[in-house]
Amino acid sequence: MSLVNTILQRKSQPLIDGEIPPSDLQDIFQCALTAPDHKRLRPWRFIVCHPEHKAMLIELIASSRPEDSGLSAASYRDKAERKLLATPHIVICLLDVNRTAPVPEVEQVLSAGASIQNMVVAAEALGYHCFWRTGEWAYNPALREKLGLGEHTLITGFLGLGRQLDPEKRAAPVSRPPLEKHFSRLDKHLAPAG
Repeated sequence: MSLVNTILQRKSQPLIDGEIPPSDLQDIFQCALTAPDHKRLRPWRFIVCHPEHKAMLIELIASSRPEDSGLSAASYRDKAERKLLATPHIVICLLDVNRTAPVPEVEQVLSAGASIQNMVVAAEALGYHCFWRTGEWAYNPALREKLGLGEHTLITGFLGLGRQLDPEKRAAPVSRPPLEKHFSRLDKHLAPAG
């Protein structure tokens, strides 16, 4: 399958299992480091959780339950387990925002997003499956503190990576919007002369 077809057929698959060989994981991670990066700030960082780290990650998330979560401690833990236990590799994606650099913050955010997207495309091109999840965990100050993150470090997502996908659990295909809803020609944006 060509890289373009891989991208066109890409769909997050939240229910995956099966470990990825270390050499392929290294290739996927190397792809993250090729993201566009103005002034070579390299603002992205990654915390890798393999199967042997899963219980530790679930405990960190469960013990960071916000008071206003609306869930009991047991229910919050169950939710974390449902979302994470089957997925063999979880990458916690981070952005170290450098507010003193001559690079606008938005460009640093875009670079971090591109690094994650590079891993998504690499994993899919190698025949693996993945998901990129944010949600409440990404914005939880208690979890950030337990991970030892500084005040300028943001969690930009949780990337799940795995080998197999149960056909019965495959996410439904997503219809893509027509190009004209998102792309237009420059001449359509110019004010009339005169």
